[in-house]
Amino acid sequence: MSDSTPQGDSPALVEVLKLLGREWRDLVEGARRDVIRLEEPDEQQHIALVRSHETHPIHTLFRLVEEYTGIDRETIRNAAWRINSTIGLRPLEQPRMLPTDRADAGDDDLPGEEEKRKADLPDLRWLYAKFTECDVNGTTARILAAFTERHPRVLSQALRSFSQRSSASKEKNENKKTRGKNIDAKMLKVMAENAESHGWSARQWAEHLKCSDGTVKGTKTWKERLKAARATAAADAASKMDQSHTSRSGRRKTKD
Repeated sequence: MSDSTPQGDSPALVEVLKLLGREWRDLVEGARRDVIRLEEPDEQQHIALVRSHETHPIHTLFRLVEEYTGIDRETIRNAAWRINSTIGLRPLEQPRMLPTDRADAGDDDLPGEEEKRKADLPDLRWLYAKFTECDVNGTTARILAAFTERHPRVLSQALRSFSQRSSASKEKNENKKTRGKNIDAKMLKVMAENAESHGWSARQWAEHLKCSDGTVKGTKTWKERLKAARATAAADAASKMDQSHTSRSGRRKTKD
């Protein structure tokens, strides 16, 4: 077995964290929106919203990763929250503001002082190497086995959901590629039948073929063949102008 190959058929630990982290974060943010939406949520509603994400199975994963790797639970929790975001696990220095910009700033606040609006996000990219190490040495398999004992169906459901989303995304991309090839062929046909089309804009092509500008611009015809055709047309026009100029300047004046 290669040193970079995960043990057995276990999914990579980082992928499991992404799967459960996405579901957990969606649940938390959904609960926050519900609290904001409810003008006066009663105590039972509030308790239900809090429990819905505090009892999520991902908290079991946090505990197991801490137990098997020694990485503290709060770091894993932080990583799970951020890993599917645009910033990911990269560090981020949060914007700062002057105390005088605050609504509660008082006369005692010094004008030159700064304070953090939010805590800076630490660099957690080192976790990727640690997770890969767990995949290779079998720690991931042990973590997931213990997790599955506690939550028998959660992991399989998450992986199935991920597989379905991946298949749908792949099918969508394939459809876009197929559509692009069809548009490419149609453009070639129009070019052969209508020389004026060589000067059309992407919008004109899109309107003619009933597709988007982006689809037109993604074709090989737009990127290469039309450019070549326009260059050839421009060269032919320049050559004809030169010939016409030479012909006029070479004429002899005749006497009446």
